[in-house]
Amino acid sequence: MTARIIIRGLAFTGPNVPPVDIAFSDGLNVVWGASNTGKSFLVKSLDYMTGAGVEGIPGITERDGYEKAWLDVELGVGNEVQVARSLRGGDFEYRAGWPVPDTGVAIDRALQGEHRSPESWSAYLLAAIALKPDVKIARTLSGEKVTFSFRSFAPYVFIEETPMLGDLSMIDVSDGRSVTQDKNTLKFILTGVDDSAQVKAPGVKEQRTGNRGKIELLDDMLRVARAELGEDVSEDLDEAIEAQTQHIRNIQAEASEAQARLDQARIGLSNARGELASIDAALEEMALTVDRFGLLDRVYRSDTERLTSLLEGSDALLAGGGRPCPLCGAAEEHQHHGHGREDVQGSRRAIAAELAKIGREQGELHATLSSLSAQVSAADETRNSLLANISHLEKEIQAGLPVEAETRRRFELVSDARETLRTRARLVDRVKELEEHRRVLDRFKATRNQAGAVVGLSGGSGLALATHVQGVLDAWGFPGNPKVTFDAGSHEIQIDGKSRSANGKGVRALMHSAFKIGILKFCRAEGLPHPGFIVLDSPLVSYREPHRSRHGALGADEAVVKASGLKERFYAYLASHKGDAQFIVIENDAPSGATPDTLVVFAGPDSDGEREGLF
Repeated sequence: MTARIIIRGLAFTGPNVPPVDIAFSDGLNVVWGASNTGKSFLVKSLDYMTGAGVEGIPGITERDGYEKAWLDVELGVGNEVQVARSLRGGDFEYRAGWPVPDTGVAIDRALQGEHRSPESWSAYLLAAIALKPDVKIARTLSGEKVTFSFRSFAPYVFIEETPMLGDLSMIDVSDGRSVTQDKNTLKFILTGVDDSAQVKAPGVKEQRTGNRGKIELLDDMLRVARAELGEDVSEDLDEAIEAQTQHIRNIQAEASEAQARLDQARIGLSNARGELASIDAALEEMALTVDRFGLLDRVYRSDTERLTSLLEGSDALLAGGGRPCPLCGAAEEHQHHGHGREDVQGSRRAIAAELAKIGREQGELHATLSSLSAQVSAADETRNSLLANISHLEKEIQAGLPVEAETRRRFELVSDARETLRTRARLVDRVKELEEHRRVLDRFKATRNQAGAVVGLSGGSGLALATHVQGVLDAWGFPGNPKVTFDAGSHEIQIDGKSRSANGKGVRALMHSAFKIGILKFCRAEGLPHPGFIVLDSPLVSYREPHRSRHGALGADEAVVKASGLKERFYAYLASHKGDAQFIVIENDAPSGATPDTLVVFAGPDSDGEREGLF
């Protein structure tokens, strides 16, 4: 695994104030919330704790009473380190592990705040990513040099709001004092080659020899590039790329329509299966009810048979009444006892009443059973209809899956073809660039005052960097299918031939973010040292609310970005690089498109039980 630095936590302490802290994960971290809650102060504090000057810490009132800042980092796998620094500046206290801040744990050593020796915090940070502390960068054309420190990396990992949105140089590491130093710093980051070997300005003979060598090298590079390009260079690549892009749009439209049909069929299938389950449950319940009512009907019939027998017996007993006494022969009118006739008559009346009641209840039961039978029939019809619909939807889905797969295959083929065309277009530009450089070298005249330092990147490294930045913007779905190029003059990127300063704030912020992330990707691809983390302050300013934001109304290019859905793909892309890079994003709005590994909300003074801000 490539060496990297992971920021794990930042804390502030003071003698009469409660300690405050914020923790970070090794993947995507998002801190968002209201304005004036300390988000930008957080970025400046992280920069300060890696060696920036005390002048970079704003004197906000919320930090009153706090005297010291604490930073927990991992300098490689398992190497847990904590440094502390006074908020008034100075050197660093170094401790192994991550003890609770300000609890009296003794320091292991003191490290210098400035990069003056191997016993500086900057040197420790560089060593963690396999960089020596004595790398030299030429800051003037005559070969005057400065030492590369972690401060040289700071503008590539701490992108504060002002440089993020402004139109100043994205490679400024010298505070605007030396364009040569800025370009050579980028050259070292992207090549690993510093300027230690540059000693003095060459003489006239050396200049001529060097120029011939450059011409020979350029000729070799041109031969290789032309051979790769081939004989036929008459094709209108821009038109071909646009045609392929339109083809991709058409395929995407087809895929969207096919997916919509599949989704509708899947939803319909799910709903039908749910209804079928409900119908089956209802039929099962009705079957149980019919069984219970059938048992009740059998009880009614049994009771009716029993009561009918009793009624017949009563009639038989009553039929024997009104006759002479079988014992004494007395006539009925002379008999003094009824011999239970009244009881039999009463019993008969009760039996008849019970039979009538059972008859009524049995009639109601038969009516209910008839209704249930009708409901069962209707449910069976519905069930059969649902089964037929389910079978139809299943066939429709099965028929749609090959279409979906074929559309995806076509999309990949056309996308690959477009990328081939783009690579060819970049190669054409490269040949033109080399030819122009060759013409410049042909016009070269040696002078005795020729500067000694070779400034900045070669075209090859710039082209490779542009390709990585192109990949970042493509992954974000940057609208308009932009073409990214490297401007050798400014050492920055251009989109469709336009410099960053020619765009609105939101597009400038996205270009700055993609440029710095592209550099990280370049270093990872080439196995070059990089801290492995990037802190972005307000990269998605295009998604601001114009009426509430201090940045005002959206420009036309910002409005296109806002409507493109880039925000979701931006966060999804950063989240997908966990394990390779740590991102800390500072924004005013909640993230979407991916769930951050760490999400911190600064809710502001009107918060209801939530964290108000950094302090």
